[in-house]
Parts: sequence; C-alpha cells; structure tokens
Amino acid sequence: MQEIIRTRMPFSDFLTLLPKSGSFYLNSKTLLINFAQVQSISEDSKILLKNGESVFCSRRSRKETQDAYFSYVFHNLRNDEAY
Repeated sequence: MQEIIRTRMPFSDFLTLLPKSGSFYLNSKTLLINFAQVQSISEDSKILLKNGESVFCSRRSRKETQDAYFSYVFHNLRNDEAY
C-alpha cells in the first residue's frame, strides 16, 4: 500500500515524530529512507525499495548510507535470532 501524506509541518518537526527504532535514516536534507522498506542498495548508489521503485543517493553519501543500512539489517537479524 502506497500512501502520500501531506503536511505543512516543518521537516525538522516531522522528524521528531518518527519512531526511534532506527529504521528511518536521513540521508540528506531531502531524502528520508525507511530501511524497513529497502530491498537492496547497489554500488552505484541506487536504493531499490520493496515496492519496486528506486531512489538514488549522492555518491558522497553512498558509503555512509550503506553502512547505516547494513547496521540496521545486522541489528534486526540479531533481534530475530534472540527469539
């Protein structure tokens, strides 16, 4: 299900409302990524989403974004194994 939510709230205020689960990652001032919806991140900075869409992050932030995603995946794998 894809849903568009529109708000007049400042982006910084919106960010404070997001859960602190670690699944949301602010890649830049304009790209907020929900890692729970990411299927993969390629070497060419392409982020493939589970719904088939893709977005690109800048080459400058690619490594940092990949590291954050792998950390998220690793953390979730460890939590799944604990149960």
